Amino acid sequence: MEREELLKYCRYYKGEEACPFENDDDKCRFWFGELQWVKANAESKWTEYGREIRQQLKGEKAKSAARYSDVQFGIIIFIETLFSKNDPYDDLHWIYNY
Repeated sequence: MEREELLKYCRYYKGEEACPFENDDDKCRFWFGELQWVKANAESKWTEYGREIRQQLKGEKAKSAARYSDVQFGIIIFIETLFSKNDPYDDLHWIYNY
């Protein structure tokens, strides 16, 4: 997918060179994650992976995941994976603010 098409799926990253959000804000993390997702052109791989994860969810997590398109949920999973690898001690509670 072309970069401009990928940007259509992003809530926070709109192609800026610098993050427009405060460093300690969840929006900054989402902006950075979407930036990395676009740079990696990761749409197809993470959309499919998101579908697989969504099928395994139950209860409130399944309800929460259902609010997002397959691509958006793939972005969320990408961001969660990106940050969990970089900071394994973070509880990632902020990911639910997406």
